[in-house]
Amino acid sequence: MAKVLIIRFSSIGDIVLCTSIIRCMKQQLGAEVHFLTKSRFKGVLEQNPYIDQIIAFEDLDHSLESLKSNAYDYIVDLHSNLRSSKVCKTLGVQAFKLDKINIAKWMLVNIGLNRLPNKHIVDRKFDAIQSLGIEYDGEGLDYFFEADTDLLKGFEKRKRRIGIVLGAAHYTKRIPLDLVKQITEVYDAEFFLLGGPAEKDLGEELIVEDKVYNWCGKTSLQGSAQLMDTCDLIISSDTGLMHIAAALDKRIITIWGSTVPAFGMYPFMKNGGNKYINQQINGLHCRPCSKIGHKQCPKGHFACMRNHKIEEILENINIQLGGE
Repeated sequence: MAKVLIIRFSSIGDIVLCTSIIRCMKQQLGAEVHFLTKSRFKGVLEQNPYIDQIIAFEDLDHSLESLKSNAYDYIVDLHSNLRSSKVCKTLGVQAFKLDKINIAKWMLVNIGLNRLPNKHIVDRKFDAIQSLGIEYDGEGLDYFFEADTDLLKGFEKRKRRIGIVLGAAHYTKRIPLDLVKQITEVYDAEFFLLGGPAEKDLGEELIVEDKVYNWCGKTSLQGSAQLMDTCDLIISSDTGLMHIAAALDKRIITIWGSTVPAFGMYPFMKNGGNKYINQQINGLHCRPCSKIGHKQCPKGHFACMRNHKIEEILENINIQLGGE
């Protein structure tokens, strides 16, 4: 049996985007699959049955000796940076690397010239291992969680339920709070607000009794996945929970800010499904301003998010929920 080390150090969404590769390598190669990541992201994959061992580190250099003793046959480097290259060099076995197409991304961000391939990043990951004979199976992404039977006690679903993701790693990818408030005020549904501890206070400002519930910072990542799994629709920006929603095969509206779908990070759905809508402000010469986002709008106007119209969002909600 071949032994394979897959490398992706961070973060939530990027790791979820590796799960198709994990599954297909396990099922088609029959490999023993190990996954190398940072300790704080171990929980993203802990329930994944296709992984034989998660190697989580605080200090990568201290982990290299133990990695050498595992005698891997292959490395699949899906992080493709200097540190992951160091792992590949130290272990000295055949490595397959994701092409991060950084030059093409730089060209789009800095000079507005789009030379990016019209291909999702998951498909590009499979391109990296095509010589191994591994093919994408059409089954989308994976996210596994152990349901907490107490989590939703007292939350009987009485009408359509919409999850709205408040959080994102970078400010210029977050949906503005006033836009979220408009959605929850106008649309007749119950809403679950989703995010981490950093969004808890923001969510408190939006609570409406028996309509808008703030779950930000009140449950684990697995709990957030369980909550999303009960929703009829997820509204999110370009962030990790959006990719978990795709793994759960939920209907999604992605509201784009400073980043763009052209980077290949839009929802990746099972069987090539189109259960998502990308809503974005086109024609802004300053967009995209980064491949990952900024702490604040470089121009000060944040038009990529603030120019979204509530009417368009409501129209897209009706499309996703069948006009009901």
